[in-house]
Amino acid sequence: MKNKIVLLIIVFFGLNISNNAQKPIYLDESAFKEKVFDYEKNKEWKFEGDKPVIVDFYADWCGPCRRVAPTLDELAKDYEGKLIIYKVNTEKNPNISRAFGISGIPAFLFIPKTGTPRMASGALPKETFVRAITEILKVQTEIQEKPKKEQTKKELTKKEQRKNKRKQRKIEKKQEKQEETIE
Repeated sequence: MKNKIVLLIIVFFGLNISNNAQKPIYLDESAFKEKVFDYEKNKEWKFEGDKPVIVDFYADWCGPCRRVAPTLDELAKDYEGKLIIYKVNTEKNPNISRAFGISGIPAFLFIPKTGTPRMASGALPKETFVRAITEILKVQTEIQEKPKKEQTKKELTKKEQRKNKRKQRKIEKKQEKQEETIE
């Protein structure tokens, strides 16, 4: 009985730890200063983290912010251990927004481990995030794009047949018009 309880506790805590590691982390002002950049103390950029970061500046009422959220959740899972995704609510943390000149949301700050961070705004598609992660954050992954559905020869043949039928109809219509003009 004790073994079962211990096992359940280990499983429960193990699941909680892994679930927390795979999601974006919400930051308030003090956590932002500690984990990303203390904009009050430092005049020059000094990244406080040890892994590349994407900071999502959002608001709860923002429709485009809500549309991007599932993509950020996926990226947090896909790049687990390689980068961190932070979320900063601009309404609850206006000082951070002012410090970075955030005037529209969603806005994203891509922070490489070393080097200059870059901003992007708008509801970006996943492909754009992946490109930024590779090019700006210099994070590589083994994740492969899902292959597009391959068409079988039979499907290609059907498509070709439909295309050929359309071409044939066009030719027939042209011939009919030519015959009408001759008569």
